[in-house]
Amino acid sequence: MMVRSELKAFLSPIIKSGIVLTVLCQLASLIIIGWSPHFLYGIVLGACISIVNLNFLSFTVTMTLNGRFGPFISVTGYIVRLLIYGGAFFVSYNTSLTSGIATIIGYIIFKVAIYYSYGFKPGFASRSYKNVKLNDLDNDEWSKRRKKREG
Repeated sequence: MMVRSELKAFLSPIIKSGIVLTVLCQLASLIIIGWSPHFLYGIVLGACISIVNLNFLSFTVTMTLNGRFGPFISVTGYIVRLLIYGGAFFVSYNTSLTSGIATIIGYIIFKVAIYYSYGFKPGFASRSYKNVKLNDLDNDEWSKRRKKREG
């Protein structure tokens, strides 16, 4: 089970990469569309909401795995995150269309940061899975618990 410090170490590169990508995207927008306070508002809102939802996701995952109300907390957390995304987009879109589009870009930037931090950067194919049986890959905590119950 992840301890809070391990979780913070896991999320830190994602947040740093996301902030850097957000700044780069804003700089690119200055070149492409010029100065637009609505775009800046939208992309910052999208980035902030993504950071909040990423932390909320880590909290709900921790609560789901530690508590006995796992499925309820998991589904509730999912619905709350969707409502946060939707509410922020609604507010941003009501400000302007440019702001709404920038908010969606801010959401997507953090997904790209996740892929970069834990996909492309370390390399997807860092381990060879040739001649590995599927059961060999299933060595997590749940399979160990199941084996204890069955055996």
